[in-house]
Amino acid sequence: MVPILFLISFSIHIALLIVTWRLVHQVKTLKNNQPEAIMDIFETYLEEIKAENRKLQSGSPNKQSHLNNTAKQKKKTSAEEHQIQEASNTETTGSAEKVQTEEKNDVESYKSDVSLSFEANVLHLYSQGLTVEEIAKRLNRGKTEVMLTVKFYNENK
Repeated sequence: MVPILFLISFSIHIALLIVTWRLVHQVKTLKNNQPEAIMDIFETYLEEIKAENRKLQSGSPNKQSHLNNTAKQKKKTSAEEHQIQEASNTETTGSAEKVQTEEKNDVESYKSDVSLSFEANVLHLYSQGLTVEEIAKRLNRGKTEVMLTVKFYNENK
């Protein structure tokens, strides 16, 4: 009976050694492949960022023209305000009140034309329930930039 138990014990030990050797071999393989997997993830991420940067750079002339249009609107508004002030100085008090009302309306319309900051636009659209991708398309910005803005806002709440 004892020889049979030794034979069973010996068989179990051999099986455990084989399993242990295979596990050690798998762990070594995973350790060697892990840096490659991380590098693949980083390369994919960098390609996405490069694509967003190219998109932003190609869209920069539109932003420049938007800035020029905003500057023209400011000059036009200031010229209109100057004309209104001259008119109010030369007219009677009744028409002066009318001119002041028009001036207030012009100033209010100018204030409504002033664009919000990028962060304010992102948070406003996000609060309306839009996704990060939709916000990025509407504002002509990268998804990563929008995602980071929302993430920072949520962390600082």
